[in-house]
Amino acid sequence: MRLACCGMDCDACTYPGNCPGCREVCGKPFWTAYANIPVCKIFDCCANEHAWANCGKCPEVPCERYFANPDPYMSEEDAKKTLEKKMENLRSV
Repeated sequence: MRLACCGMDCDACTYPGNCPGCREVCGKPFWTAYANIPVCKIFDCCANEHAWANCGKCPEVPCERYFANPDPYMSEEDAKKTLEKKMENLRSV
């Protein structure tokens, strides 16, 4: 499993494009253009500010950054399930 900083399993991503993963694109995955941000705030904090592989050891996870850019195409229930899966992934590493 290729794990993004936030706990997303990059190998399980269903984005139809050709995204190699957050770390490989330096925190600038496809969706940052839609959110009108230069870099993922979670990646920036985790990788750039703290030099961590992921947020798994952060005492604040999930922090406000996890809720800053919700997927407008995802229901609240699906967003909650996705967050739970991310937290599960982070606990497993």
